[in-house]
Formats: sequence, structure tokens, C-alpha cells
Amino acid sequence: MTVWVEAAGGLRPLATRRIGLLLGPGAEPGEWPHLLHPPIPLVDGVFPGAVTLAEAMGLAEATGRAEADGGRASPAGPAFDLLLWLGRGDLPLLGNQATLLRLLAQQVRRTCLVPVHYPLPESPAVGAPAPPAPSTLTLLVLEPRLVQPPGAPDVATGTPDPLPEVPLGFVALPILATRAEDAGARRFPGSAAWAVLQGAALRAAEGDLAGAIPTLSHLYRWLAGTDPAMAALVLRNLVAAALAAGEPERARQWLAAGQKRYAGYGELELVAAALHLIEGDARAAAAAADRALSRREPAGGVRWIPGGGHGGYRALTLRGEAFARLGSLHRAVEDWVAALRQNPDYLPALACLASRRVHRDRLVQFGLRRLGLGRPPAVRRYLKQVWRGSVPTRDFSGQVGSVPLPAAGPGAHPGVSWAPATGPGGSGVVSAPPSGPGARGTLGWEGPCFVHSSLARVNRELARCLAQRGWDLGVWPTEPDDHRPPEVPEWQSLARAQWRWPSPCQVAVHHRWPPAFRRRGAARHVVYLPWEFGALPRSWVEALAQVDEVWAYSRFVAAGAVASGIPPEKVHVVPCGFDPRVFRPPESEVPSPECGVVAPERGAPFPGAEPPEGEFRFLYVGGTIPRKGYDRALRAFLAEFRPDEPVVLTVKDFGSDTFYRRISGLPEVLAAAAATRGDARRVEVDPRTLSDGELAALYRQADCLVAPYRAEGFCLPALEAMACGTPPLVPAAGPALDYCTPETAILVPARVVPLGDRLGGEPLAGSAAGVEIEEADLRRAMRWAFEHRQELRAMGRRAAAAVRTGWTWDAAADVAHRRLVELGEG
Repeated sequence: MTVWVEAAGGLRPLATRRIGLLLGPGAEPGEWPHLLHPPIPLVDGVFPGAVTLAEAMGLAEATGRAEADGGRASPAGPAFDLLLWLGRGDLPLLGNQATLLRLLAQQVRRTCLVPVHYPLPESPAVGAPAPPAPSTLTLLVLEPRLVQPPGAPDVATGTPDPLPEVPLGFVALPILATRAEDAGARRFPGSAAWAVLQGAALRAAEGDLAGAIPTLSHLYRWLAGTDPAMAALVLRNLVAAALAAGEPERARQWLAAGQKRYAGYGELELVAAALHLIEGDARAAAAAADRALSRREPAGGVRWIPGGGHGGYRALTLRGEAFARLGSLHRAVEDWVAALRQNPDYLPALACLASRRVHRDRLVQFGLRRLGLGRPPAVRRYLKQVWRGSVPTRDFSGQVGSVPLPAAGPGAHPGVSWAPATGPGGSGVVSAPPSGPGARGTLGWEGPCFVHSSLARVNRELARCLAQRGWDLGVWPTEPDDHRPPEVPEWQSLARAQWRWPSPCQVAVHHRWPPAFRRRGAARHVVYLPWEFGALPRSWVEALAQVDEVWAYSRFVAAGAVASGIPPEKVHVVPCGFDPRVFRPPESEVPSPECGVVAPERGAPFPGAEPPEGEFRFLYVGGTIPRKGYDRALRAFLAEFRPDEPVVLTVKDFGSDTFYRRISGLPEVLAAAAATRGDARRVEVDPRTLSDGELAALYRQADCLVAPYRAEGFCLPALEAMACGTPPLVPAAGPALDYCTPETAILVPARVVPLGDRLGGEPLAGSAAGVEIEEADLRRAMRWAFEHRQELRAMGRRAAAAVRTGWTWDAAADVAHRRLVELGEG
């Protein structure tokens, strides 16, 4: 390949060194299209014929330039200045460094060892799907894969380089060997430490662990006092081989010795993470992977031998597997995608992703649609499996043919007031007994399910209740789960319904962000609007013309939809709710275990800490984003109360590390918490991931919930707090007026204000609407709550009684059930 550069007098060719592929027996050039056929090839050609790795070191006559006259091909084949030896199934892990091979060709002046990963035989593979995937736990060896042909001239001097002498050079170009069947072609005889290590590792890869482990142990004792870098590498392989041999205790002892003696070697942290996963300790595995990701090699210390990606894509893959086993598939997928962005050819990350199911819209969002372009066949095979798993299974419960729809329950569908709410009012919800046990129908539900968000809570609670009413349910989760469902029948049944789509599907409900309007092969389609700003985006209004029904959380959202041009008869309020077995006043009975939670009673805000006598607690629950008004609550709290007043604002943030990551104001809250630490008036941040029972306990521990939102679709924390006997402080405008009255909540004077006809650059079908309150009014309301605790407790008791019947998830599911029945009959 000739590179032209601009110089005085015009363009002139720049002398470059040529790099070629040297293939082992049975290897075909088609295995590496990303090296040979991108827009700019990464190598200059393939050396004809097949040679073993040992033979590659003796190709002086065949590949060297016989003369230093500009690179004329020798009779035996094309002339190359550097050769990369690859065997069958080998993948050079170049990552996004597309020019790495070109740079090596310019800089490398001698044959170099590179790190090579071999699979362990029958190892407890981390994240192995079907078909079996390469494990993140490998045998790591050094092999002379970058061969400097003897007689090749130096570009700078034009003089031939002699045959390189031991010690060989080293280049951190990791290679993933996905198979070891051709060990004879790979084995390199010799007494050098790297050759002995390679021979033992190949024996282990072929299944002879009993013979390989003593050799590795002897080699380690030989190197321990003289070559710490090589000794650490051998010890790392000893741990991996012991794990593959089913000897975790022995592996643990070697690992502990290595971590003590070679504390700076990141490879040992990766092996530790794999060991913890095999032993079932996913939390310890995640911690070990975190240490590998954060480790930085100190300057001037031992130059450890890296396997590539130990502080990047390999550690991310292991940590993702740990998160998946902890039930947080959401964080796992983010780690696996991050690993693939660093190295698109890293098969273990692809294998982990292919072993789970992720909604195809998320895959598109992550950019995986373009990942397979020009990649090796093995990568494309895994990607095909990833995409195949991104759509739900079409068959459902073995049902075929027509399934009768449920019969309508008694009672008429409640009417909906389309005028914007201007004061406290009724809910518009009429409870009705569920239909009989024989009622059946097929229902598909698209949206996140077991995720820590209000949107996902709505999905799983309504889906659970509708399944109990006889609907045959299939759920298509649009977000990876971030927690496991409780080990009780009703939640396990819902978990089993994920990734199955009824066929035939009579009604499909889409409740997700961003909303989806395309029809999913169902007879009737419903879009449940996740919206808070009044007028809808114009593009939504056009798309909603194709759906059969539009659901809204509240009268406020419904009014915005109608004002945007959606026909009123098409819009229906299906409210949110709460589970009375979990969200309950402190005086009520402990919930039965059938609900899947054990809710602690009123007590310490954090385990082991009792609140001081007389201390007053405000609570904020939700994302720390301006729309929800966290900044209003924080500013009013700090401005109203003196540092010596016994009052606390506890902030329970959601989504700052996931869906609100880019707009979260959590750093501002943490700064306020640090600034007020030690004061009587202080800000606290609850960092825990809470179960429903723990969240309910947090509500009960508070004296007042603060929710000074600017825009909300329902404000679910306010309802949940009321159910727990904690009165909310909310604006006297917007969706909270559906269930809040002056007798059950502190209503801060507020008004609905226009926000313009565009939102985030999106043109709207009218003017967006937000809720405006004055800081002085919010401060007065917080002061009143602080100084009127008896009245506040009485308000909390009234609030719990008021929402106990008409605002549960069962009541909301009754409304949804009747809408679905009417749709089916229509």
C-alpha cells in the first residue's frame, strides 16, 4: 500500500512497510473480512500457503525481500515487512483502533510476542448461551504472532534487519482463540518461559488439566523470585486452570497469594470476578470488576503483562454478568454495550447479550444495528441471535384459533370531565367487581415491567391485576429488568408472561417511553400516554389517529389530549393506584406474605438509626429533575428553616444512574447534604435501592411528602404517601387534584401557565402547560406543616382513609378491564 504525502514540489510517495496475514493450517481468509475488505484494508495481502506457528519463524527465504530495491515480490510470493499469524477461529481484538496494524508495521522492528486467550475446557462459562459462547475466563499466554521476516529492510536506513534474538519484543495486540483443536499447529517448542507456558496452556485447553496444572505450578516456582511479571501471568493461569478442573478452594488459595504478592496486576482482579461468579457471589464479582476498571498501573513499577481490556471491555463484560445475576439486566446490558463499543469483536460480551432478551428498540438506540458491518462471521452469528431474541415469541400458552372476550362487568363506564381541573374534585373512578373467573381474552402489553420507575410500576401492577381478571397476558418489556420479581406466584406468573405475545392478540396496550404507535398484530390498539405537559407533540396526534383508544393517567392529561385534537370519545382516564397490602398506615396490620414484601413499621429512616426526639422529616421521592420540582423543595427548605431547627429533608432519588442520568440534579442535592451535615436542619440522601416494602416504610417514617412539581401526569408518590398516612404537599393545580383535597393534602397556591408551542424542539399541537408556584407560598406551607404536627397527623389519617377504596390498583384495573372489554366488543 502506497501513502502519498504533500511536500515541496507536489505529492510524493512515502515509503511504508507492508503487513500480511500468515495463515495456519485450515484457516481461510474469509474469517477476517474486517482486515481484508474494509474501505481501507488493514493488511496488504495474504501469504500463500499454510504454515504452523513454529514454521512462521523460519520464512526468511519465502517472505523476506531479497533485495532492498523498493519491495519487489519474491518468487515465493508477495513481499511483506511484517506478518501476523492467525489460526482457525482466531480473532484479533483490535477494537476501534482500525489503524493499529498499520502503526505496528511502521514501528515494529523485530518479531514480537502478543497475548493470546484460549478457551478453558468445560469451564463454568460466564454468561454462556446456547450455542455455547466463549467464556470471559480464559487461559492467557504469549505467542510470537507478529513475525518480522529476516532480511526485510528498515524503512529509515534501507538495510536488512537480522533475525531477531531472544528476548523477543512484546505488543499488546490481544487475540481471542475460539478453538484449540489445532494445537499442533500452534505449539511452539522451546525452553523459554513463554513457550513452556504456552505448551501447558494448550494441554489444558485440550482437556489435560491434570498434566497442565503441575507444569504451571513448577513454572511459577521457577519464576517467582526472578521475573514477577511473568510469574504473575503464570499464577493467573493456575487460578483459571484450577477453576476449570473444579478445584475452587485451590484456585482461591492461589488467587489470595497472587493478590497479596502482585497487587498491581489487573488480570488477577478479573480472575477474582470470574471465581466469585462461579461460586455464586455476584456482588463480590461486581466489586472485583469495579476494581479492575478503576486500577491504574503506577509509573515506575513492574510492567505487568496485560491480556487486553482488563481495565475496559473484559471487566465490563464480567461486571455486566454480575449485574444480570443480581437481577439488574438494565445495568448489565449497558455494560455489555459499552464493552462492544470498545471492542466490537469481543465475543464474550456478544454471547452474554445473546443469552438474554432485549427489546429491539433499545438495541437500535444502543447503535447495535451497525455493529455487524464488515465484522467477522462469528460476530455476525451472535448479532443475529441477539436480534432474533429482541422480538416476542408469537405462540402463547399453546392457544390457537379464536378465544372469547371477557364479559362486561356490571356498571357503566364512568364519564370523564374534559375541562381542566381548577380545584379539588372527585376521581372519576367507579369501582366495579371483576368479571367472573371464566372470563378470558388475549391481551398484549408493551412497556417496561420490572424496572425501578413509575412507568414500569403502572405496567406491572395493571398487568398483574388484569391477569387476575382472566386475561391471557403477554408482556413485551421495552427496558431490561433492573430487579428480580418477588418470589410469590402472582409476580412469578407475570415474569413468565414476559417475551410472549398472544396469537391471536385481541387488544394490545402500549405504555412506554418514548411511546410507540405502530400496530403490533392485534385487533385493537391502545396507547397509554406517558405525558405531563398538556398539549401533545404534533407528530403524536397524527400517529394517534391510527389507534383505537388513548388512555391518560389523569383528567389533566386527558384534557391536554382532547385540546390537541384527539376526539373526546377516544380518550379515557385510566388512573394509577397503590397496593393496600404494602402502602398502608403505620397503625394497620402487617401485610400477608402473598404480596411478596415485608414492609417495616414506622421507625428509623436508615437501618440502625433512630430519629431524634422532636425531629420533623420532609420527604422528596422521585427523579431529581426540574420537571418534578426537586430544586423548588431544596431551595424553599434551606431558605425557610434555620440551621438550628430540628428538621430534615430526605431525598430519595430515582433514575439518576439510568433514565435521568443526563439531566439529574443529584450533584446539587449531594452538595447541600454535605454543606448541612452536622446541623439540626439538614439534607439527607437515601442511596438505597428500595423494594416496595422499604419504600412504603420510608413514606411512613416521614411527616410530610413534598412534591412541588412543574409538570406531572399523575404524581404517584403523593398517592402512595397518602396511603401510608403521610400527607403530601402539592400544587393546587394539575393531576394531584384528582385525589387530593384540602382535607387530605396541603395544597400550595398554584396556577397553570403556558410554556410555548414547542418542547425540546418538538412542535406541539397547542401550548404546553406547566404548574407555577411561588417560593414564598411553598415556604409558608412547609412552615405550617412543621408547626402543626397534630393537625398534620390527622390529615394523614384522613388521606389514608380517603384513598383506601377508590384508588387502589384493583380499582384502576377495573377501569382498564371495562375499557378492554368495550374495545373487544366494538
